[in-house]
Amino acid sequence: MLYKLKNMEKFFRSDYAWSANSEKDADNIKQAINLLERIGNNEYIQEALQPFYNKYPDYKIEFKFEPSHNNPNFHRLMDDKTEDQKELLSKCYKNADELEKKDLDELYKFLREHVEEWWD
Repeated sequence: MLYKLKNMEKFFRSDYAWSANSEKDADNIKQAINLLERIGNNEYIQEALQPFYNKYPDYKIEFKFEPSHNNPNFHRLMDDKTEDQKELLSKCYKNADELEKKDLDELYKFLREHVEEWWD
């Protein structure tokens, strides 16, 4: 979809577009492209984790394992986060999901409202 919309934007900005609103249509397509790129880059978690790293700037993610009590061939991932850290991380992850959902909803709504205008 991103590839197609980029080509459509280029077309609507060219001398080959016949529509009187071709520049406006190209701008609308660019808005959809921006949303698709944001969704595709999936950088929501970095944005959403800022409150956590502001509160715990020295926190480093470390994976520690210990042997499983039930089976010596397996290891358990140890969690060294405090309850406050776990709670804040949970909120951050939830916020990341909400940010992505908001962009997806905005994209779908935008496409629904404008896609029929993009034929020349």
